[in-house]
Amino acid sequence: LIGPRAKQEFLDPLEMEAMNGVRAAVAKASGVLTEGPDLATAISGDVIARAQRRYFVLPALLAADARNVTSQATAEADLARDRYQLALWLAGSLILLSLGLVVVLIRGIQSRLRSLERRARRIAEGVVDSQPLPTDGPQELAAVATAFNEVSSLVGMLDRQIAALGQGRLTAPALREVLPGKIGAELQRSVEHLTFTTNSLQQSQALSEAIVDAAVDAILTVGSSGLILSANNATGSIFRRDKSELIGLDPRMALGHLPAWVLFDTAQNSHELMLQRADGEQFEATVSVRAIASTNGEQLRTIFIRDISERKAYETSLHHKAHYDDLTGLANRTSLVEFLNDLDADPLRRGSAAIFLINLDRFRLINDALGHEKGNFVLRVVSTRLAE
Repeated sequence: LIGPRAKQEFLDPLEMEAMNGVRAAVAKASGVLTEGPDLATAISGDVIARAQRRYFVLPALLAADARNVTSQATAEADLARDRYQLALWLAGSLILLSLGLVVVLIRGIQSRLRSLERRARRIAEGVVDSQPLPTDGPQELAAVATAFNEVSSLVGMLDRQIAALGQGRLTAPALREVLPGKIGAELQRSVEHLTFTTNSLQQSQALSEAIVDAAVDAILTVGSSGLILSANNATGSIFRRDKSELIGLDPRMALGHLPAWVLFDTAQNSHELMLQRADGEQFEATVSVRAIASTNGEQLRTIFIRDISERKAYETSLHHKAHYDDLTGLANRTSLVEFLNDLDADPLRRGSAAIFLINLDRFRLINDALGHEKGNFVLRVVSTRLAE
C-alpha cells in the first residue's frame, strides 16, 4: 500500500523487532516448560497472538499514517502552491502598480516640462503676460517652476518698464517697480537720465511751439506721405478755420488750391499766389517751402505762408494816390508822364497818340456862387462822363 521504499524503511525493522520478540518469548516459554505444560502453552499462545497482532496491525497503522502524511503533505503543497501563486500575483500587481505610478509621474513631469518649454518660447517671442506655472508636485520640479515664475515676473516688470519708456510715460507706475541686481540699477539710471533729457526736450519743444505759434505767418509741416502733420495758430487765423482740422489733409486742397509745383520747389524761393480762405474769400500770399529731415530720417517739408493782402491793398492805395486824382479818380500828371515815357519807349506805338486839352467854361461862377462842394460835384460828374 505504501510502496517498497516505505516497507524497507518502516515495516522491515518493525517486522524484525516483532520476530525477535517472538523468539524471546518462545525461549522464555521453553525455559518455563518445566513449570508445567499448561502454563507454557498459555504463555506461548498469548505471546504468539500478541506478536501476530503486532505484526499484522502495525503495517495497517503505518499505511494509514502514511496516507495521512501524504494527504497532509499534499494539502500543504497545495497551500504552498496557492501561497506561491498569490505571492506571484501580488508581486505582479505591485510591479504593475509601480510601473503605472512611474508612468503617471513621468507623464506629469513631461507635461510640466512641456508647459515650461511653451512658456519659455512665449517669453522668447515677446509674450510675457502669461499666468504663472503651478508650483505643486515633486520638490525639484516645484523649485524649477518657482524659479521660472520669478524670472518670468522679472521679465514682465522689465517689459512694462521698457514699454513705459518707449511711450514716454515717465510717471507710469511700472517705472516705480525696483528690479533687483545690476540690471535694475542700470535701468534706474537710464530712467533718471531719460527723464532729465525728456524734460529738457519737452521744455525746448514747448519753447519752439510757443515761438512758432507766436509767428504771424502760417507754418505747416508736411510728411513724406504728402499730408499735413502740424500747423501753428496763424494758419487757422489766415485760412479762418481750426488748425486741428488741417491735420491729415492734402495741403493742395486744404490751403485754398495751392499749386502742386510749389510743394516741390524747395530751393527757398518765394512765390506770390492767390489763395482762398475757408469762407471763399481770395487773398494774396507769399509761399515758400523748405525741405528738412526728421530725426528718424523721414523727409519733411515746411510750408511758410504769409498773408500779404493788407500790404498789397496798401501798395495799391499808394499807387492810386500817386497816379490818380483824389477828387475825380482820373489819371494825374504823374500817370501822364509815365504813359508818355512808355509810349516813347515802345517803337511800335511811338507817334500813335494825341493829347486833348479840355476846359470847363464858367466853372468859376459855379464855384463862387454855389461853393466848392458844388464845384467838386460838377468836376466828379464831368470826369465820370469823360471816363465813360
